[in-house]
Amino acid sequence: MRRCSSLRLTSDPYLKRLWHASRLPMILGLFGGALLAAGAGAPLIHIPILGSISYLRHPAYFSACNIGEVVILTAALLSITCALLRRWAVLWITGAVAIAQLIATLAIFQQTTATVVAKADRPDLVDPMLMWAGAALQHARFEWGVAIVAIGAVFVIAAAAWERRTTRRTQTA
Repeated sequence: MRRCSSLRLTSDPYLKRLWHASRLPMILGLFGGALLAAGAGAPLIHIPILGSISYLRHPAYFSACNIGEVVILTAALLSITCALLRRWAVLWITGAVAIAQLIATLAIFQQTTATVVAKADRPDLVDPMLMWAGAALQHARFEWGVAIVAIGAVFVIAAAAWERRTTRRTQTA
């Protein structure tokens, strides 16, 4: 009587390790994509009196979040889809795009904040709204959503890197 081929594959310790290792990139990619999706709704920046800003909840004048919302959610969806389909090369792109979008959002916010605060600090200023905005923005801080998006992007890139490492090993062996 013949043994089932899957039983022979799982009884070999090398193939068993390879099978468990091949699931790790999928898990990393799925988890990273889920973190990216969750990070879109997580607070990125807190401004006193105004509240928290995220990619999904933001004032209309903060255009970096309008674009960022689409980019982060698209990267999350593509990361999850490509992890399920085992298209590892695309994960390099989605992870890099998510990190680039996060950096761009934070840089635009820093630049906008510096501009408003500089205008509010002028001695000849008589606009109370600009003075109020400058005072509020001086106390703005980054929130935990920044870490969620960054960790999600790192997990997506780690999935692509792990799979590349695994395929290189099997090709040389």
